[in-house]
Amino acid sequence: MGLGKTLKIALTQQIKCDKCGAVIVDGSYNKDPNYITDNFGNLRLTNPGGSGVGIFNNLVYGAQKKTLCSACKFAESFKKDMEGIQAQQDQAIADAMELDREKMEMEKEKIELERELLRV
Repeated sequence: MGLGKTLKIALTQQIKCDKCGAVIVDGSYNKDPNYITDNFGNLRLTNPGGSGVGIFNNLVYGAQKKTLCSACKFAESFKKDMEGIQAQQDQAIADAMELDREKMEMEKEKIELERELLRV
């Protein structure tokens, strides 16, 4: 388990994304909360805080190698998928180039054979 990360979570009362720094879980209470007006004219609290950094969150997020928000998780999975697709395309190009090399060698052999036959 990541003891350093667990202590950081316990002391700051926040769990942040390792990539973008966005707060995933906020256990601290916001002294000056921000209110915004939604589409229906109602006031809504933007970040009330206090959503609970407890012992469970400390253990779960402290043990992970990477703590990522949902957007960063999606970006990582997308990147991994794109790398897989790129590897497949690279392999297909390498196979096509190898096939072309083989065809070129066969053409060379055919031309040399024709030259030999013309000489005889």
